[in-house]
Amino acid sequence: MSFSPCHPGPNQVRVEVEGIPIQALTLGFSLPGQGIPPFHCSLWPDQSGHWILPEVQLALPGEWQIDLALLVSDFEAILKSAESSSGWRSPPKRGSDYSTSTP
Repeated sequence: MSFSPCHPGPNQVRVEVEGIPIQALTLGFSLPGQGIPPFHCSLWPDQSGHWILPEVQLALPGEWQIDLALLVSDFEAILKSAESSSGWRSPPKRGSDYSTSTP
């Protein structure tokens, strides 16, 4: 999972999924430290095999909780979460990419 430009405000998200054929991918974003409840966004596959969210507004800096839902079939989903202690942090400066892996 990578964020660009990785600063408070609009960000593009790219997710690469290997070894699992998936039908849909959804991310849930929350900022528990600021009392922001989860909001969910669907990603779309591109031609390179990545899933793309062209823009998500992460307006506040802080430790964002990210919940990943992979729809594998009509009856099976895989749920992953990046805990806030190791989750995405929006840094105070612009111009850097951030990547994270979820086990």
